[in-house]
Amino acid sequence: MRLLRRERFDLLHTHGSVIGVIGRTAALLARTPVVIHQVHGFHHHEHMAAWKRRLFILVERMMAQCTDRLLFQTEADLLECRRRRIAPARKCVWIGNGIDLSRFRPAKRAPNDPPVVLCVARFEPVKNHEMLFEAVRILYERGMRFRLLLAGEGVEQTRWERWVRDRGFADRVRFLGYRDDVPALTAAADVCVLSSIKEGIPRAVMEAAACGRPMVATDVAGNRDALLDGKTGYLVPLGDAAAMAERIERLLRDEPLRRRMGEAGRRHAEQHFDENKVTERILAVYDEMLASPRIESASERPAKESIAR
Repeated sequence: MRLLRRERFDLLHTHGSVIGVIGRTAALLARTPVVIHQVHGFHHHEHMAAWKRRLFILVERMMAQCTDRLLFQTEADLLECRRRRIAPARKCVWIGNGIDLSRFRPAKRAPNDPPVVLCVARFEPVKNHEMLFEAVRILYERGMRFRLLLAGEGVEQTRWERWVRDRGFADRVRFLGYRDDVPALTAAADVCVLSSIKEGIPRAVMEAAACGRPMVATDVAGNRDALLDGKTGYLVPLGDAAAMAERIERLLRDEPLRRRMGEAGRRHAEQHFDENKVTERILAVYDEMLASPRIESASERPAKESIAR
């Protein structure tokens, strides 16, 4: 809050549920003229206890009163906002989400032996690795040959490293930790997986599509917005490890199917996941809000740099 008061920003743009509450509260106290919040999936979700869901919805409604624009990455979250009456329609803007399609793109490579299954996700409860590892156990017991690569860090990593060792899977599973070469990892995989309980709009799904790799993901908010079931990959019921195992096995056994889904995924990414288009939509909102009468004229405030284009 001290920073907001000292620098006298014209506009504050917050992201995420918890930081969004903190940032918008500080902006209210500092009297920042324009406040924009970007929803990365609401904190409440369909699998949460009803009383918790009501509490978090109430918080969202309160925070919306001190927010000038709510930016939405998914149509599902925009519909949820309207259904729960979190904010009036005039405050809500869909912007989508995107990635750098020049970095994430298909790559020619030699066939993997054994095939590679990749999961890019933090080791946190919301990412639901338990379901993924149960699917892996089922596949290994069926005699399927593949390697599982896990990119990401988090509080649950040690637990799952121990689980893998105890079950004799250590030679088939690699914990890669934090990686800055995710484009190369994704392009080198055969199948990508994501077992989350909820998402905003997951980068892992967009990145797999852009690299021409089919994705198996849980049928939850966020994943539904990014993955075309049966076309760019498969959605499976949350908690149904057997269904996840079956879809992974189908893709591992059918290279032409992987190729068709991968090609469809790249086309879908080019149409819907271009970050340049998302940036243009955000800048349009900035331009609109900075023209607000609440913003003091340049002659009355210290000069500020223009928005970089």
